Amino acid sequence: MPVIGTVGPARRRTRIADAARHAAAVDQAAGVARRSSYSWYLWHWPLIVFARTVFAGSRHALFVAAAVSLVPAMLSFRFVEEPIRRARVWPSTKAGVGIAAISVTTPLVYAMAFTTAVDRGWGDAKIARIREAAAPSHIDASTSCAALAPLGDPSRPLCVWKAASARGTVLLIGDSNAGHFSEPFIAAAHSLNYEAKLAMFGGCPFVRRPTYQSESCREFVEGSLSAIARRRAAYAAIVISNGTMRYLNRPSASVFVADALPQAPLTRPAEVANWVAILTRALETIGSRSPIVVVGAVPQFNDLPQ
Repeated sequence: MPVIGTVGPARRRTRIADAARHAAAVDQAAGVARRSSYSWYLWHWPLIVFARTVFAGSRHALFVAAAVSLVPAMLSFRFVEEPIRRARVWPSTKAGVGIAAISVTTPLVYAMAFTTAVDRGWGDAKIARIREAAAPSHIDASTSCAALAPLGDPSRPLCVWKAASARGTVLLIGDSNAGHFSEPFIAAAHSLNYEAKLAMFGGCPFVRRPTYQSESCREFVEGSLSAIARRRAAYAAIVISNGTMRYLNRPSASVFVADALPQAPLTRPAEVANWVAILTRALETIGSRSPIVVVGAVPQFNDLPQ
């Protein structure tokens, strides 16, 4: 009994001491986590964005990136924030210059590395081939032919590709989908001894609507229609192209349905019929002077109306 009476309290004191040490360790770890939480906040988002790009479609990669960001967060807290906060480094002029240099060069190096990785397709041969095929920008973008101003506006570039002994001028007009055809359109025009003219406004379909999604879009469509109609020499041909599917996908489809038939049911046949109606309005304005070809979205996206 004396032994039990001695050992019992000793074991209780040991357990209490162990619990106190454990609590102190937990409290210390919580304190570090609390103090470095802002560093984690700064670091987690860039790594998540990076992981989302490199491991597209993987949700697990985002959680792993958030956890991994604890490492640079703790390092920056330990070797940057804490020394400054405790005045072990700051306000030394030499240290200030060093910190400023690091603060500037680090994001620059990161940006350069990120840009290089993008340019090289992230080391994926398939991505690199797609990028090579898609770049550079189409000529309508590189020559500012994709602009807000309508045809005939002094601020819009002429965007005319001359041809020797030209028999006339052919026009390609529409939204950015039309811009995709710029190079073959110019080549085809020249092969037939025609000058080629381009006019695009990305996100603004070349259709005549009662109301437009923006004033600049209205000015482009109405102004260009007016310029085409009053042109002294009619265009030899006009090619109109829009990204049809973009506008016929809900919820934007309801807006175009309402253009022609307010309160019409939102069905696929109604969407297509009313798109045709507002496109026809534009064709009727200029179709009496020039032959017109309408080109839809290419490539053929899923669910493209037939």
